[in-house]
Amino acid sequence: MTRREYRASTRTKRPYHIEAQELGADLAAIKAARSCSSAAEIGAVWSYRTAGLTVDQARGCLSRWLSHHYHRIPLSESPGRYEMLQDQVRGRRARYQDWVAGVLRLADGLPTWDRPAARWQAGDRVLLTRHYEYVEWGRKNGRYPTHTQVSYTTHLLRADWQITPHTREILGKHRDNSIRERKPLALASEATTTHDGRGHWQQRALDTLLPGVDYIAPPPPITVAYKRVARVGDRLLSIYDGVTEYRIGEVTTAKICDEHSGIFVRPTAKGAKRAAVPDSSRLADAPYAILRCECYGESAQHNGKTAYEHCRPVEVVALNT
Repeated sequence: MTRREYRASTRTKRPYHIEAQELGADLAAIKAARSCSSAAEIGAVWSYRTAGLTVDQARGCLSRWLSHHYHRIPLSESPGRYEMLQDQVRGRRARYQDWVAGVLRLADGLPTWDRPAARWQAGDRVLLTRHYEYVEWGRKNGRYPTHTQVSYTTHLLRADWQITPHTREILGKHRDNSIRERKPLALASEATTTHDGRGHWQQRALDTLLPGVDYIAPPPPITVAYKRVARVGDRLLSIYDGVTEYRIGEVTTAKICDEHSGIFVRPTAKGAKRAAVPDSSRLADAPYAILRCECYGESAQHNGKTAYEHCRPVEVVALNT
């Protein structure tokens, strides 16, 4: 049995051109016609009534025969075809590079609704966590949500995720076997897990994505600022309460609860020197010193001053005489 005979014996549907010949239709003439919608236009290129068909049945045959899934438009090579393909390749690679630059700009921490993505590290591997929020609105007026569900998805990025992949990887097969452009996150992800944001969520994500790897929190970001303190003998005390002592190299902590709490500092030494002292300060008239400090932790702005939760004096930069 030849291949043609095997195809003819196993074919379940007749080819359209054979079906058209049996019904007395000329597909070439039908395709050349500009319009075949009305009964007169169809009758001008095909005597469908001779085949015993109504006009609706004839329209169904024409729509089936002329469908793009069967009669595809022939592709002709144009002089700019290869230049166009090269532009498409450059565009796809540029989109991936823009995505990489955006990921590198992300900050660490738990993502929120206004900052829906965050980048963090575990050893030499980079992970990307995204925030998703599902909201159900009320049926009466739709102004107030009735149910809200928040979830987080962490992606383990490949070791070479910053290198732009080949175009064959960018153009991957879809579920319907069609060739489509894959999103950058799908290209760069090695594994994915979904979790909540409670407690030690980084460690739970690592237990799924990288078993055996422990999460080590990065050091907090440090801000260099200056603080004016009172000199009482060899001690450096707070001008405001006269009790809090600041020692070089030791961390002083004060919780931020209201606008009067925390450790207040200035961004420059000149600003700390010219800062106004409250009238209720206990050591307002004592000699002072300007400390260069490393501040971190929770911060707040109060009347042009910045309050930090933790402050570590590094050195004395100025003394009054």
